Amino acid sequence: MNTSDSIKAISIALVNSQNEIKFAIKDSTNPHFKSRYADLGSVIEAIKESLISCGIGFIQTPTESQIGTLALTTRLIHISGEWIEDTAICPLQKNDPQGYRSEEHTSE
Repeated sequence: MNTSDSIKAISIALVNSQNEIKFAIKDSTNPHFKSRYADLGSVIEAIKESLISCGIGFIQTPTESQIGTLALTTRLIHISGEWIEDTAICPLQKNDPQGYRSEEHTSE
């Protein structure tokens, strides 16, 4: 995890935000495992309003990674200028543009 030099204000805002966050709705189905899950849209819907009301925005960007992996960095940005970020790295089934696209479906 990487952070700005200070995270005092964003830490307080995150704690306040957690009081308002609702569970994401499990609105998608994984036919392979016959289970339900909350897709990315549902997760964003569950957190976005609470984060914004506490002065927090977020961005997600693809990040340089090793061949055969997909790296996605998420940064939470507070109105104070403070930030917290981390990167998730997932293996790809194929190392080409279609592999990046198919990873979205296999991780659901």
